[in-house]
Amino acid sequence: MESTSAAPTETPTRLWAGTTLDERRTFRSTALLDAALDQIGESGSAAVTVRSLCRQTGLNDRYFYESFANRDDLLAQLYRRTAEAVQTELLTETTDIEHDRQAWARAVVERFVAMMVDDPRKARLLLVEPMVEPILGGIGLATVPVFTRMIRTTLPKDATKTERTLTAVTAVGALSAVLGGWFSGKLDVTREELVEHCARVLLRGRTDE
Repeated sequence: MESTSAAPTETPTRLWAGTTLDERRTFRSTALLDAALDQIGESGSAAVTVRSLCRQTGLNDRYFYESFANRDDLLAQLYRRTAEAVQTELLTETTDIEHDRQAWARAVVERFVAMMVDDPRKARLLLVEPMVEPILGGIGLATVPVFTRMIRTTLPKDATKTERTLTAVTAVGALSAVLGGWFSGKLDVTREELVEHCARVLLRGRTDE
């Protein structure tokens, strides 16, 4: 007699209060990242610890380690997440004027400065903490692909890929240093003077003169 076996069935996706396990994990990791950004804005990255984040979010450390290898991993993910969000907004705000080099350079700088002033937490994370936090110092805006890519794609097409990459990294690195100095209070210049200078730096990177 031929034996038969039951056809395999799919295990239903587990739900908790109407959300999947993946959704709840994303919610927890986002809560931890948001808490870290708040702590950085208030006291700097030195205040960010696994214990302080779990206490602020009401999560235990098991949930921390389901998303992050350690504190440094969380800070690195937070930095990249924030940088990518900023770059996306910059692209949205300036795409229509890329053909006008001067207008583009000024708009990029003005919008970036405005975003940092509007949310000092992001300014401290992206521009100030990399000077004192080892894991962030190893990243920095100049090494975040989303920023260098934005600059590189607007450089003269007759330049080689290597030339465009080096120019983009140099420009973003220089801007990071200047902006970081201003936001940390080390540069005594007006906001208008800051924007004008940074726009000129960015504009030189875009020309082949």
